Amino acid sequence: MPLHNSKYLKMRVLPKLLSEETEMFRYHSCLFTNEKSKEKAARIVLHKEFNICNCFTLEASFHGHFGKDKVNHEFSMKNYEEMGASLVNSLYEYVMIVEEDERRK
Repeated sequence: MPLHNSKYLKMRVLPKLLSEETEMFRYHSCLFTNEKSKEKAARIVLHKEFNICNCFTLEASFHGHFGKDKVNHEFSMKNYEEMGASLVNSLYEYVMIVEEDERRK
């Protein structure tokens, strides 16, 4: 997908916001591809059938995450709750960006 395509940017904004919200999520680990082996995955089907560009799979390691200090931090229930809060905050920011963009049109 070319860089000047608006969908290219739109599908990358939410993951970028989430990576800025928490160090538990790494933007550079995101894959924005539709591999043939994943063609029946919900995110791919929703994208193809309903043209929804922001369908994602959020995965977590059983072992934890590497922080900015380059140390592995084991996941706890609190981390999962924090990730949920970070996702909600990022979704809110995303909606604000989209609404502002639509007002400017």
